[in-house]
Amino acid sequence: MRKQNAVLASALLALTFVPISTARAQENRRADEKQRSAAAAAPMVRMDRSSVERMLAEWPNRPKLSAHRTMEKYGMPDEATEVRLVWHNKTPWKRIMVVREEIPHLFPRLHMDYLYMTINYHVPAGKSDDLIEFDGSVLIDRTKGELTARCDVEEADILTLNLAHDIVTGRKSVAQARRAFAMTEAELLMGRRSPLVNALQFPVAAVPALDTDKPQIPGSPLPSGETNALSLTQAQMPPHARMPMPADRMPMASSAGMGDTEIMGFVAVINLNEIEAAMDAEKKAASPQVRQFAQMIHMHHGANLTEAMMLAAKMKTAPLWTPAVDQLNREAAGKLAQVVRLDGQAFDRAWIALQVEAHAKALAMIDGQLLPGAKNAPLREHLTKTRTTVAAHLEEARRLQASMSR
Repeated sequence: MRKQNAVLASALLALTFVPISTARAQENRRADEKQRSAAAAAPMVRMDRSSVERMLAEWPNRPKLSAHRTMEKYGMPDEATEVRLVWHNKTPWKRIMVVREEIPHLFPRLHMDYLYMTINYHVPAGKSDDLIEFDGSVLIDRTKGELTARCDVEEADILTLNLAHDIVTGRKSVAQARRAFAMTEAELLMGRRSPLVNALQFPVAAVPALDTDKPQIPGSPLPSGETNALSLTQAQMPPHARMPMPADRMPMASSAGMGDTEIMGFVAVINLNEIEAAMDAEKKAASPQVRQFAQMIHMHHGANLTEAMMLAAKMKTAPLWTPAVDQLNREAAGKLAQVVRLDGQAFDRAWIALQVEAHAKALAMIDGQLLPGAKNAPLREHLTKTRTTVAAHLEEARRLQASMSR
């Protein structure tokens, strides 16, 4: 019987894809492109069974079957569009997604991929290549601390993740894992279910083992202790994911008051906010005057940010991205999101009004908090230079705003 399994496993690994005609291939590619284009704009449907069923009626049969199987086991999806269904937090899965698109896959036999199953899992950087070599449908998100298997049935996704874990922990080589996948698939095809297809054989972390990496641009902002999720999850990681944090990645402690590093964080985010806004206006502004102003503040704030990071590197520290700094960044993003939806003169007027508001707020912050709180002399000098730039921008923004109201 074991010999029979080995023969079938070898056959599965040796299967080749039978090419379809050129015309059919082009037709499939056009359909896939149309589906991907629709994904971003696809409207959410109501989460009642009849609405989802009507949507699934237009799906290809195999993804449709997978969607029905998933609904039968896990209930109605949390999200639904014309091209995908998504379930969240269905233990042990962080996320389950069934998509309309069928992706041809030859390992360990010819099938279509459309069922994505995601868990919290830290993949060490040195193991990523091995997992990709093991199975091209293993999807690694090292930054978010997620690992996804994409196949056609849940059993295959479970098997993929179990063998991926064996590779990460050194229990199997890539070749051994591929052979084990084919053998286990062969047994499943003959009606024998291995524990490897029934359930994950390792504990899944309740929270993601985030890998935020480290900056390569000297003087770049670093997260504070309150916002550094990586430091909060080390103790909760499974053993294979635990590792000592390098000294240059340790979170900087928060002080009772605003210290120089947090002040540098505010300087960084003021510049970043204005650079983001300028980039939108450079693309969307209808008025040449508004576009030129955007180009000017982009250049000025980009230079100021570079100087600030060089100063931080010279001081052998980094701007601290505290919750207060993050709040300023999020507030700016929310206001800019309201503006970028506009077009033409409406965009120009709203964008200039936003620049008046943002620069006035930045000027008040520099005068009321940053300059009074700065201890380091070179930092105070940089803040004074920043204030001059911000004040000049505010004056020009007000002039443009007045000219638009005439």
